[in-house]
Amino acid sequence: MNKFINKEMWTPKDNIILEKAANEVVEYEGNASVLAGPGSGKTELLAQKACYLLETNTSPHPSKILAISFKKDAAQNLKKRVEKRSGKEFADRFVSLTYDAFAKQLMDRFILAIPEPYRPTIEYEIVNLYSRDVTNFRQKIGEPSQFFDGGHYFYYREFVKSYANTKLPLKKDNINSIEKWYQYQLWMEYINNGEESMLTFPMISRIVEYLFRLNPKLLKAIQTTYSHIFLDEFQDTTLVQYDLVKTLFQHSTVSLTVVGDVKQRIMAWAGALPEVFEFYYQDFNPKEFEMIINHRSVPLLVEIQTSIVNDMLDNNTQVYPSNKWDDIDEGTCEIWRFNEVYEEAKVLSSEIKSWIENEKIEKRDIGILVRQRADLYSETLISALNDLNIHSRVEDKWQDLLAENFMPYIIDVFTLSTTERNSESWSRLISSVQQLRGEESESYEVEIELNNFINEFKYDLNVTSKDINEKSVAEMLYKILNVIGIDLIKENFSEYRKGNYFKQKVNQVAEFLTHSFNKHKCWHLALKDFMGVNSIPIMSIHKSKGLEFEAVILLGLEDGAFWNFKNQSKEEAYTFFVALSRAKTKMIFTFCNNRFSGQARHEIRSIYQMLENAGVKEIDW
Repeated sequence: MNKFINKEMWTPKDNIILEKAANEVVEYEGNASVLAGPGSGKTELLAQKACYLLETNTSPHPSKILAISFKKDAAQNLKKRVEKRSGKEFADRFVSLTYDAFAKQLMDRFILAIPEPYRPTIEYEIVNLYSRDVTNFRQKIGEPSQFFDGGHYFYYREFVKSYANTKLPLKKDNINSIEKWYQYQLWMEYINNGEESMLTFPMISRIVEYLFRLNPKLLKAIQTTYSHIFLDEFQDTTLVQYDLVKTLFQHSTVSLTVVGDVKQRIMAWAGALPEVFEFYYQDFNPKEFEMIINHRSVPLLVEIQTSIVNDMLDNNTQVYPSNKWDDIDEGTCEIWRFNEVYEEAKVLSSEIKSWIENEKIEKRDIGILVRQRADLYSETLISALNDLNIHSRVEDKWQDLLAENFMPYIIDVFTLSTTERNSESWSRLISSVQQLRGEESESYEVEIELNNFINEFKYDLNVTSKDINEKSVAEMLYKILNVIGIDLIKENFSEYRKGNYFKQKVNQVAEFLTHSFNKHKCWHLALKDFMGVNSIPIMSIHKSKGLEFEAVILLGLEDGAFWNFKNQSKEEAYTFFVALSRAKTKMIFTFCNNRFSGQARHEIRSIYQMLENAGVKEIDW
């Protein structure tokens, strides 16, 4: 076992220098609320705090630390960082999951203890609920006679956001509206009227909250499992998620640290709770901390971001750039105005080519962002970039697939089978497989087994490369996953245990990998294409959350893109700010008069006013 060290002797790992507030958060042992703006290094903060708690035994062995994130890649990144900083033995006590994976893990473990009628079948299907699903469900169920008098309008979008907001159990005598009637019918239909239950992730969280609220023994067990909880991107927490956290950990000895930034609350459309920080203050009485250094952006961009924050919030926030920047005037932030989309694409593609060739900016370090419909907004630009032999792609689907927990095994095996030597992939594969199999597995046995398999797989790739389709690629993927151990993968990653989710994701990988191979006719290049190694990423602002780029282009700062600004001006302004804050050194906003038959900026004029107040120049092309 690793030796613990005295708290007074502990210092940040890997010679990382933390700002004063971050050091205080790391060593604070009570409930904490951390305001961490863009570029403040919140991932590093949480990693260092985990190291401190584990290495000083402040999180007493064998207790665990639980970190909950919204995105799989964020959860994985934090776990890897803790392991890198403190080593595998300490990191084994650090659990990093998404909200969905955490809730599903608890439900699968205690499913037989869930009271009827909310106990799902052992095998169940995970589904999403969209407005069209509600329409179909309403047609199937019919109309409630007591509300069907023509005077009740049913808001489908609001129903999709709120159907799981009511704590269980749902009571028939509380049904006093058409929405509550359909809510009750949907829960009963999804759980009980089929061979397999259908569950959305909000339903799973709500069921788990109900289970633990009713069972003090289970509640005590979960509270003794974890000593500390980290909640990342707290501003995006929904009512369902907050209720789960509150039920599990309020009035316990478990210490909560929440990290977030109200300026980056962009998930209102998905039910983010506007008052979540206020609720947390009332329920957990945390100490407040604020991080004031932006480690990401050049001083020019930090100054612009700070000006815009103060305009948005009508306050006097002070944020400072890191002292790593030598040139205080370095950086670019401009608005480029065009008449035609093809002019926009021509100018931007030429500028991107210059960044790549003259300034040596990597393609993956250039982010092209859009408010919505990345495929439509970027179509002409993608074509113009192709004409210059610069590959780009809409990243959303690949981003989700690459974050799947089984993907590192796939990528490492393909890498080792298509290149002569790659010590990093080999070491990572051996380590991850041995970790998956547990202490009883011997390293040399794992090495021999995997080496033999990779030699066989390399031969299979060469033999089958003439007859590639989605089915044959899926078979290749299952060969890899079988030798790793599908049962072990499902055992370690709870999202794969029930239903067809695992199969669906493997088939999607096969589809995308087949597409890449058919484009290049070479597995080495196909893997690079699949991973987007030589591709400029294009994505929605929402998908860019948590990422950073040397240069960012926001396509279409226009009324048409921010179409809901009139109804949700604050949330849309926050979304704009998230795009601005992704950039390290270059930020370009574009406006095109004739995009989609004509654009204006009347509705979003307040955004342009904030940019003008910050001194951002506008250039006509």
